[in-house]
Amino acid sequence: AADAVTFAALLKGCSTPRLLRRGEEFFNALRRSDAPQVRSTLVWNARLNMHARQHGRLALLTRREARVAWDAFSEMARCGVRPDEHTYHTLLTMCSRLAEPDVTRALGLIAEMRNVGIRPVGATATTLMQVLGRANELSLARKHLDRLLTDDAVSADTTTWRPLLAAAASAANVRDTEKFYQHMLENTGKQVFDSNRHRVTHANNYVILANGLRQGFDVAWSLLREAQRSRRTDALTYGLLLDVALSSPPPPASALSGVAKPRQRRKIELAPHNVDNALRVWAELEACGHTPTLYALHRMFAVWGVCGRMDKAEQAFAVMKRNSATMRATADAIATAWSNNDLQTVESMLQSAQLVQQCHTSHSYLTLIQACMRARLPDRAALYVREYEDEAETEFGTKLSSKSITKLIDTLSHGGADDLATATELHARHAHTPRACDPACSIQVATGLIKHDQLLAAARVLAEMRAPDAASAASYAHLFSLFRSLSEAARALPHGDERAQLDQALEHISTRFSVSRQDVTETDARE
Repeated sequence: AADAVTFAALLKGCSTPRLLRRGEEFFNALRRSDAPQVRSTLVWNARLNMHARQHGRLALLTRREARVAWDAFSEMARCGVRPDEHTYHTLLTMCSRLAEPDVTRALGLIAEMRNVGIRPVGATATTLMQVLGRANELSLARKHLDRLLTDDAVSADTTTWRPLLAAAASAANVRDTEKFYQHMLENTGKQVFDSNRHRVTHANNYVILANGLRQGFDVAWSLLREAQRSRRTDALTYGLLLDVALSSPPPPASALSGVAKPRQRRKIELAPHNVDNALRVWAELEACGHTPTLYALHRMFAVWGVCGRMDKAEQAFAVMKRNSATMRATADAIATAWSNNDLQTVESMLQSAQLVQQCHTSHSYLTLIQACMRARLPDRAALYVREYEDEAETEFGTKLSSKSITKLIDTLSHGGADDLATATELHARHAHTPRACDPACSIQVATGLIKHDQLLAAARVLAEMRAPDAASAASYAHLFSLFRSLSEAARALPHGDERAQLDQALEHISTRFSVSRQDVTETDARE
């Protein structure tokens, strides 16, 4: 008979948005059958984990998505199932993965752990610091970290300080970055982050980043030279230095008091001096022989696009694709050996496999397409759009998701007329399928087409638009505004085929979304 471990594994396997409902149905079936395993903390933890990790490692959760897990935690207590340290760590992880980190709840979980006699450990401290770091609650983080280290005698490793260093440095907060760096040295005696990926990453990188964002690229470059002399550089050093090179100028001295707000996602600047500094960093990275991070490569795609070196971007992307093919082939070979119970071959292949290898991702395609747009190469951008779609079908046997199509169309909608044409074609191809893009993205494309005087194309995009749901109700207001603009333009056109086609498309929009052209006319009259 299946035990709790088996049921927990099945629930964890449902930790994707598409399978969440199936996981909940499976759990409820267990409860209806009064299976003894449903009273296992392990199974309840798997249910919580299923919701906490539904979007993968780097994606964020909405409070609405997390609410199901909180309700399950309350239900767990009502059913008399005692939580353990894994229960609390899963919920703390969820607090850190929310789009707006839930500091109040995270601190409440820590207090509850202590009240029920569950001793915080290093993983507890690390996860709590992730919550407080993302929320930019650095003073609060230091206070709670000190208590964990002293009162709870937690043995923390260097990864505990990493989210705090990253948060302080990204906010150009030199003072706190240096304080956390010294605090880490005092408590661990290490300058390098602990890693299970056999990568060497120096904590001093964040000191360079903070000073560079606060005082400018030249300061960061001088700190890089110091780090090189003491052999404290790695691939991340140059990736973060690229961030400095492509950031906006530091504020004037009069504005340097206080603590800067965190930058969740830095917008890159591609002025000539930014590009020159980025090329300087890249040359240094190549000279030192470090394998660039994927993040650095994506940054450089933009730089190469602006300075007319798309050949460099495409060469790098080709290498990334070959790496991906090699990794997939290795994974398939390991899986085959495992299924044949050939453990000796599995061990040999794992020992010889390259652990750090830059493979391409969906984001690689998006940044490469953006680079083609910056280089004013719309044909190349369209080529990579088709390649992206074809790869999903040939390599993985699936179509791109609605989310991926939305990102593609949104990227193209910010380009020129030819890029908009590609976006329009992509929009039409997926409009009446489950992969249709978000309504807000359709609005973005239609707005761009109107700016380029492509009125009929804009009307057809709106006619194809997916009906907005409750989460995107604001799109209705934008739809009405664009519909009014197109109606005004149609009335101004002379009678003929062009006006007839535009009127037909507007009538389709009116029928689909219950927008009356008469209401638009009356609104205009009142205004």
